[in-house]
Amino acid sequence: MRNASKPVLTAQQLRVLELVAEGYDNAGIARELRCSPHSVKNMIYDLMARLQVSNRVHATAYAIRHGLI
Repeated sequence: MRNASKPVLTAQQLRVLELVAEGYDNAGIARELRCSPHSVKNMIYDLMARLQVSNRVHATAYAIRHGLI
C-alpha cells in the first residue's frame, strides 16, 4: 500500500505534472520548459517512479486526488 502523505516534488516536477495533466506530449513539454525531449522523458520517468504510478493518466489522477495540481 502506498504512503498516504504527499510526495515532495520540485517546482520543475510539479510543472511537468501540470503539463502532463493538460495533455502535452514530451515534445510540447520540452518546448515549454526549453529543454530537450530526452530530458523530459527522464523527468517523467523519475516523476512516475516517485509517485508510484504506471502511466500519464494514473499520474494525473494521483496528482488531482492528492492536491498536487
